[in-house]
Parts: sequence; C-alpha cells; structure tokens
Amino acid sequence: MAEERMSLAEAGEVLGIAPNSVRSRWKAGKIRGERDNEQKVWVWLDREKAANDKASKPPVSKRSKDTSKPSFEPSIEGSKDKAISALEAHVQTLAEQLSVANAEIDRLRPKAEAADRLEAEGEGLRGQLAIRAEQLEELRRILAEAKTDHAEELRRLMEQPRMKGFFARLFSR
Repeated sequence: MAEERMSLAEAGEVLGIAPNSVRSRWKAGKIRGERDNEQKVWVWLDREKAANDKASKPPVSKRSKDTSKPSFEPSIEGSKDKAISALEAHVQTLAEQLSVANAEIDRLRPKAEAADRLEAEGEGLRGQLAIRAEQLEELRRILAEAKTDHAEELRRLMEQPRMKGFFARLFSR
C-alpha cells in the first residue's frame, strides 16, 4: 500500500488513461506529484489502489460506427445541459462586462478628444514660442548694439569742450 514514484507514462498505464490525462490530474491537484530539475513530472501512486479503482469502474461505452447520429447517454445529456447553462451564464457575464466597458469608453471619449486638442494646441504654442525666442534674441542684439552706439555717442560728447550756458555767456566777460 505504499505509494511509488512513477513517470506520467507509467502512471497512465497503471490508471488506464493517457499520460496527458495524468498530467491534467496532477495540475488539478487530484494526484500528488512533483517536477524534477530537468522539468520532468513525476507522480506518486499506489499501484494496488489504482488497480482496485480501475477494476471497480464500469467500462466506458464507445460511440457506434454510425457517426451521422451520435448516441448520447442520459448522463452526457445532463452534463451537456449544464455546460450550455454555464456557457449562457458566461455569455451574460461577458455582455455585462462589455456594456460596462462601452460606458467607460463613452465616459472617456470626450477626455481623449480634449487631450488630442490640447496636444495639437501645445504643438502650435511650442512653434510660437520658438518664433518668439528668435524675436527676443534679435531684440537683445539690437539693444546691445544700441547700448554700444549710445555709449560711443556719450563718450564723444564728453570729450568735446563744454559750451558755456546761456547766462554764463551773457554775464561773463
């Protein structure tokens, strides 16, 4: 009754199922197992218990050769109805999520349009700023020239002899 460590293929043979089915059961947590350093999956099974479980299960009926009209057992029909119900519920949930997403899109659309408009205005303003910066540099250059011209004119005026004022000329001899 001790559990043995075995590969997926060995476990599939013991259980009478495909190795991928064993892997699915391991992923679902129905079978204890582990992955080694080489990423190979190993499962732990009790051979005696697996053999007893395999012997106690009735054989699964196969479909008939006539594929034009599949034969369903009542248990399959019930599970089919459950699957359809589950899918319809899922479709309903998805429809609700879609309506919420559409409402969110409708709410955000004006903001996106405003953002696009502001971005375009920003580009225009950046262009105007570049033009104004060039104009400012030109004005600074003109001001610097005017300062040097005025300084030279002032220096020239200071070097000229001063004229006497009107009253000084009138009353001086």
